[in-house]
Amino acid sequence: PRGACGGARGGAGSGSRRSRGPPPRSLLRLVRATVAAVLLSRPGATRADVSLVSFDTADLPLRFVGAAEHYLKVNDECGVCGGDSKTCMGCDGVPNSLYRYDACGVCGDPSSDAFNADCLDCAGVLHGASVLDDCGVCRDPADAAFSRAGVPDSHLGGCVGCDGIPNSGNELDACGVCAGLGCAPDDPTKRSWCCDCAETAFGTHVVDFCCQCVDRATHWHALSGGAAEGPPAGHALAEDLWRQGRDLLAEQKKAADAFRVARDDAKNKGVADGTIEPGDRTYARSFALHDLGELARAAFVSGWEVMRDIARSDDKSICYAETYVFENRTNPRDACGVCFGDNATCAACAGGVSVPDGGPILDDCASCGSDQGNIDQCDVCFGDNQTCVGCDGVPGSGKEFDGCLGSTDPRYLNFRGNTGEPGSGCSDPAEFRAACDAGEGGCCGCDGVPNSGATRDGCGECQVWDDPLLEKEVNYTCSGCDGVPFSAARFDWCCECDGAAEPSSTCYADATVFGSFAQTPFDPYTDDYDQYFNDIGKARYDECGECRGLKKNGATCLGCDGVYGSGLMYDACGVCGGDCSTCNATETGLPYDCEPPGRGWTGMDRTCSFHRLAGHFGGADTDDPWVLWDAYAFPNGTSRVDGVSKTPRNQTWYSRLNRADAVPFLEAAKGECRMYLEPPPPPTARERREWIVSLFGREEGPFTLVELEAGFVEVADSTTGEPLEVPLLPATLVARVETAPQTQTIAYGATSRYQARVDEWNARNGARFASAASTAETPNFVRVEGTAMTLARWDARADGSYAEAEGEVGNAENALSTSTSKAFLPMAVMPGMERVAYPYCTGSTWRGGSHRLHGKKLPGNFLGVITTENITDEGTGLVDQGWNPLDEYIYDVSTGWMDQKCQCSWEWEYQSEPIPPTCPRVWFPWSGWVDDGWFVSENVYFADATRYAVDATRSLSGGGWRVSGGWWVQDYGGGGPTQYGDSGANIYNAYGKPGDFGFGAVRGPARVDAAGTFKTVTVAPRDEDRPVDLKPYVTDETFAAATSARCYGAARVAPPRRNSAGAIWHDARQEVRDAAWETTFAFVLREPSETCVDVAAVSRSYTSEIRTHLHGACEVKGGDGFAFVVWDADAEEEEALGLQNATDSIKGVGAPGPGLGYAGLRRSFAVEFDLWHNPLYEDPYDTHVAIHTDGHAPNSAHHGARLASTTEIPFLADGERHVARVTFAPDVGWDLVASALDSGECKGTSVRLGRFMRQHPGLLRVYIDDMDKPVLSAPLEMATVFRDGSSDARVGFTAGTGESWVTVDIVAWNFTSYA
Repeated sequence: PRGACGGARGGAGSGSRRSRGPPPRSLLRLVRATVAAVLLSRPGATRADVSLVSFDTADLPLRFVGAAEHYLKVNDECGVCGGDSKTCMGCDGVPNSLYRYDACGVCGDPSSDAFNADCLDCAGVLHGASVLDDCGVCRDPADAAFSRAGVPDSHLGGCVGCDGIPNSGNELDACGVCAGLGCAPDDPTKRSWCCDCAETAFGTHVVDFCCQCVDRATHWHALSGGAAEGPPAGHALAEDLWRQGRDLLAEQKKAADAFRVARDDAKNKGVADGTIEPGDRTYARSFALHDLGELARAAFVSGWEVMRDIARSDDKSICYAETYVFENRTNPRDACGVCFGDNATCAACAGGVSVPDGGPILDDCASCGSDQGNIDQCDVCFGDNQTCVGCDGVPGSGKEFDGCLGSTDPRYLNFRGNTGEPGSGCSDPAEFRAACDAGEGGCCGCDGVPNSGATRDGCGECQVWDDPLLEKEVNYTCSGCDGVPFSAARFDWCCECDGAAEPSSTCYADATVFGSFAQTPFDPYTDDYDQYFNDIGKARYDECGECRGLKKNGATCLGCDGVYGSGLMYDACGVCGGDCSTCNATETGLPYDCEPPGRGWTGMDRTCSFHRLAGHFGGADTDDPWVLWDAYAFPNGTSRVDGVSKTPRNQTWYSRLNRADAVPFLEAAKGECRMYLEPPPPPTARERREWIVSLFGREEGPFTLVELEAGFVEVADSTTGEPLEVPLLPATLVARVETAPQTQTIAYGATSRYQARVDEWNARNGARFASAASTAETPNFVRVEGTAMTLARWDARADGSYAEAEGEVGNAENALSTSTSKAFLPMAVMPGMERVAYPYCTGSTWRGGSHRLHGKKLPGNFLGVITTENITDEGTGLVDQGWNPLDEYIYDVSTGWMDQKCQCSWEWEYQSEPIPPTCPRVWFPWSGWVDDGWFVSENVYFADATRYAVDATRSLSGGGWRVSGGWWVQDYGGGGPTQYGDSGANIYNAYGKPGDFGFGAVRGPARVDAAGTFKTVTVAPRDEDRPVDLKPYVTDETFAAATSARCYGAARVAPPRRNSAGAIWHDARQEVRDAAWETTFAFVLREPSETCVDVAAVSRSYTSEIRTHLHGACEVKGGDGFAFVVWDADAEEEEALGLQNATDSIKGVGAPGPGLGYAGLRRSFAVEFDLWHNPLYEDPYDTHVAIHTDGHAPNSAHHGARLASTTEIPFLADGERHVARVTFAPDVGWDLVASALDSGECKGTSVRLGRFMRQHPGLLRVYIDDMDKPVLSAPLEMATVFRDGSSDARVGFTAGTGESWVTVDIVAWNFTSYA
């Protein structure tokens, strides 16, 4: 045909034939039946089937390529598609269980009586506060009537008695005694403490000496003849003595009972373990029983003496005189002083006579009346004095055999004293110790050790002469090398006694390896012993360089590590060579525990070291090398801090001792732990007080930069004295204070006439002066060095900047004039104060290295963009308008960004004035739930580019508003290559680099009255495709219905995401070239995306951006579609499918988006179901079906590459199941082709159709939902598509998504080929 399905070749059709219209449906059915009968009646016809009724099994004969996947979801036990059965799971872990957590957090059956029972209070209130109190009453603990054990409340109506015990019934009596009897009992001893003799609580009656109950005030007044208001002193003393006696006897009885129990227990135990004989009556005495009895007797006697002494009794009553003086009346008190008593409280231990009357008392053996006669000299009851006999045979002497017993010392052998004296071998221990410490005692040496043999030599030193470990000479501590005590003889350098050899002598050189080249005497701390001395030297000198005649054997330089000359000592932690860091402050004596390096601003705070204080010379000598070591920063030992040991230093750090009394190194060396405590850090440049501000003709300050950055300083008002905040302007004059050295000459009058006094004055004060007069009777001019505070001077440079005058003096190239140096400069040009002039973030943009639209924010200049200058942009010649309605200033002296204090902010800030946002924003005008179950609210962005997309554009190119004068606010900027289609776009930054791609300066200003439009296009899932909130144990019917509809098995060719391409192919190639075949498949198109377009008008104000919504609309339309494809894959493509049967296959799928996954596949034809209008592909606006092929060339989805197409099809992306059928009959003959053409089945054909029809055309038909009427037909000869000799091909489906999407699921598929 030429053009659309018009004329046919070979006279198959004519215009009149076409004008008759389509044949009747009965004829079409007859034609199809005839074709099928012809095909099936061919001899040798075979049949090949592909039958996939469902996709609910994992083992499918399919190849999934690209984004395609086997989609298989089933409902869980909760009816949730693809769920994990947790949405209906009870708290017992069982799906669909009725068990829930009750209000108490307990898992249980809501219908059970126990539900919520665990958190009901005693009043039956859920989570109530009431509990049973200790009286069993249900009350709130905060209730004042709540009863608690230990808190008596019976007097308030509670049940807790005065003893704190609930329901005890005990109450306080009249005296406040809990459960007391009060004053009612007849027995006075049972009454409470406050009862008087008249049985009255806190009464005023007392018992007099005649045992009568009387009113005390009246009684005391009568006794003293009206002179006293209190009890007579004698009465009180007698009463107290009687009470003491009774108490002492009671204490004695108690102690005696305890003594007897302990005695009997000890005896029984001794008998049991065999240490005491059963008949043994002895036991240790008590030292208190007898004394208690005697003290009691004395107290009673003293009390009665006071009462019977009329002069001391203070009692003038007749009763007293008749009872105690004249004895005419029987005394009502017993011997114990108790009224009407029976002497029971002072009874003797036997005989019926009371203790006051001389009755017997207990002795210290708890025996009655023995008067201590049962105690022997060893303090043993019933003993025989044999348990304490001393070594002198005297009981109780305390003498013991001492350490000299049996000694061979002549002093012990020749002792002539008495046994028991020190020296006899039997002595008092304390006396023997005192004698032994003095070197006596019969055998003690001068070291205080018995039998040590130590005596003092001629030097007065105590020596142990037979100690094999010591090689000491007699009198070595004070003798010279000649052995004579207090001799001045010393070894010379060649170890000759009292010789004259020096280190430079030949005899010393002969002992060294270096010979005459030895520079210094041997130093064990810097020299190697084996390399310094030869055999002669080693025989003469020990390892420390001392003469072996001293017999020190290297001890004078032996470190704690056993190495000669190591210099290592034990630190306070007991660590050899340590730095005191291994123990705590308690052991080191430091204020804190030591810390490793790295602490504090110095990195050394609280680090520790061990410092030597003294060596062999005690540290007092200024030549002590140990002091020098500390000055050279050695650690513990002789290694420097670099760790190098014994580095030659061309000087001697160790002087040989050459003294008999030299002690070992570790005894002589002393040291201490030290800790570095860092000082406060020095102030930074911003914290130094070095800035002076000139205000109102006065110099204020000094201030720090931190204070100046506040934008104002506080000064005193010159009139009122009140504090005044003065704002700082870029033109405010400031100066910097600096400290410089200064020498001053002071006239001190004349010097003394005596030169000696002048010299003395200079010696005493010379360190304080740089110079002073040194001769007598001359004017004394003293020069003093110090520091002076001055103001730094600044010179203007040729480039407009300033530099300190001192550094630029004489530099003609840079300095304009040294005579014009200034101390005060405006803040805007003062070096180091660039930030101070602009304390707030204006969000302005530095433009082109020349100037910034940036000024000081003032009440009349809220945005800091006012200037007096007409500034020309470099390179463009553009001139900005004059911006100076308020005559304010802007200083454009920077060469880069100056908004150092600005931080990215998404919101407006309100400080002294509104500050707009400084960050670009993205707006999303939709909200809802996304697949992961979290909510996306309006204007909130989230990163899921596969499911959500946004594209925002402004109405003006460049993404902002042009600068043309007026008032300005912050612009949000925007743009970029994606928005404007220009990879070199530099949005709103004419001076940026090409690499900025439109984001170089998104902070530029914008006019307040600027306006435009803002268009936002969003692509997102529909509301019903976003899962609702899954609340525990609550089934949402809408969600259940939505998820249930998604539960099935399918071959998913397109997933619900952007920019994907997928394909599925049957495992086996099918006969399709010369065979008749048909395929039927059911498909579901679900979850189409929703595209929304919103347009808003934009205007500006001082505080915000104002948007007015103009119009907007949303459309649910998925894209892009899918296709049934027959593909004659070659060997290479087949191999790729076999090796990469997954998303990695790059040869089994075509282009995404409008390519529908088949574009690019060679030797293929496709029946596409296109849902999306792609203007670039010249697609119809409505959903359409088309047949595409380009023969052996790569297939194309462009609408111009179609053979035929139609839009007369049902809406497919409705989530419903649709069925399509594609049939092909080969070589049907021109008559059937003509009939199909005349029927109107062939629609939307292109001129390309003729390329794919030769001598034997076949007929391809497409059906959708209605299997009786094809929606589209096209003649096609398979030989034009396939390779020569190829009769079979791959059959399958492809799909693609672009910015929009829709899921494509094949839910059933049948393919039948008749070869």
